[in-house]
Amino acid sequence: MTAEPAMHDDLTEDAFLGARVTLLQPRHGPRAGLDAVFLAAACPVDPSAAARCLDAGAGVGTVSMCLAHRAPKAVITGVEIDAQLAAIFTRNALANGVESRVSVIEGDLTQPFKLLEEKRLRANSFDHVLSNPPFFTSGSVRAPLNTAVERAHVSQEGELDLWFRFFAACAAPKGTLTVIHHAQALPDLLKAADGRFGGLCIFPLFPREGAPAIRVLIQGEKGSRAPISIQSGMILHDASGAFTPEAKAILRDGASLSLT
Repeated sequence: MTAEPAMHDDLTEDAFLGARVTLLQPRHGPRAGLDAVFLAAACPVDPSAAARCLDAGAGVGTVSMCLAHRAPKAVITGVEIDAQLAAIFTRNALANGVESRVSVIEGDLTQPFKLLEEKRLRANSFDHVLSNPPFFTSGSVRAPLNTAVERAHVSQEGELDLWFRFFAACAAPKGTLTVIHHAQALPDLLKAADGRFGGLCIFPLFPREGAPAIRVLIQGEKGSRAPISIQSGMILHDASGAFTPEAKAILRDGASLSLT
């Protein structure tokens, strides 16, 4: 008998979207939060359409489960390198009752695409691609003690371009890409998108009024030659530190977020 990954006392069960979605997460591993919920909210999927969506670097499936709640006809595929996180993803799909249309492929998206094709990932087939790539490059921050956390948050130099190569390989013609990242990475994101995705919309997220953006959402269309647009973005907290009504609607009520 094959041993299952250790997933008992090492997990927590957490509620998202006002408890409309519940997720198991590693207690000491990579933890999902605001970024994943905003990324899922920003996907321009038609809730009435049976769209094919890809969650690249899916972790335990936070983006996938939140998106599945918003788009009840969407078919969502996650790609995740970590075997334990992929196993938790599958458990979360079952727990949220979406296992018939939400699944995960275990694999490394920076490797040659043919290795993922062998696992039934189809090129040029996804209407919407979503991702929250690692925020930091190796050497720029102290490496976390937890290997899974390091893999989720720290990439090797030049790896972001490999992620965008993967996004472009997966997206259908005129398919969309939506990415969330820290705001300082915007120049690298634009460079990686160049020649792959156009009509880029840049949507900053500000912690409070008057503060610099901490996150940026970017969205584009495969093969588009349309120009870049910069939106006014969203303020997340009011003067008291509470979430603004707009942010609360996304985080607690499952509202969608149009970036344009």
